Amino acid sequence: IRALPDSFLVAETRDNPARWVINADSIRSQIVGHGKMRQRMAEDLKYEKRWPKRRREKFLERLEQACRRQNKRLESFCHEVSLMIAERAKRSKVALVTLDTHNGTFMPTFPWFQLTTMLAYKCDERGIAFKSTSGSDVTEQAEVLETA
Repeated sequence: IRALPDSFLVAETRDNPARWVINADSIRSQIVGHGKMRQRMAEDLKYEKRWPKRRREKFLERLEQACRRQNKRLESFCHEVSLMIAERAKRSKVALVTLDTHNGTFMPTFPWFQLTTMLAYKCDERGIAFKSTSGSDVTEQAEVLETA
């Protein structure tokens, strides 16, 4: 499975040359929209604007709610995608799932580590080996945590 500059993820197997593409345009537009909203709110909250305390607190409360909602949305999306990939790998009788997010410029601010972690344990539940080649190998990080 690879992340590409023009689509979220593309899955291929050696036996079947047909590509399985996950575009995820909706989550991409939500990520972009959330980033723009955060930027605009940050500009409105600058110290030089001198908002009254109550108004500033309301702004910050709205920002916190929006961030919480976005985090839940991304967590849910990561669960859905990792489950789809793990189930597809199981149906295709794949022994090893390799995730390469190196070229993930389609969604550069996406929480790739979260998706990698979820995919690793969902593959493990199904008896499928998992490897991440993005430079943030989950198994390598788990070994470092165990030795510390």
